[in-house]
Amino acid sequence: MKPTAMLQDALIDLTTRGEIVLDPFLGSGSTLIAAENTGRVCCGIELDPSTSMSLSDAMRRKRALPLFSPTLARPSKS
Repeated sequence: MKPTAMLQDALIDLTTRGEIVLDPFLGSGSTLIAAENTGRVCCGIELDPSTSMSLSDAMRRKRALPLFSPTLARPSKS
């Protein structure tokens, strides 16, 4: 997990409130938390289901709101 304070400083320096921040390797969600704390919108991608579920649980507890958690569609082997 990256320190959110460092990420918040970077987001404040490089973006403005309301802008979208892309994190293609969301992992533990440090960028998501930093974006939320600074008024940015984070769009993140995480393929590991265990990581994305623990992140979803952590954000749900923080916000007390349900989060949309799409599943990755995989082609059938037919």
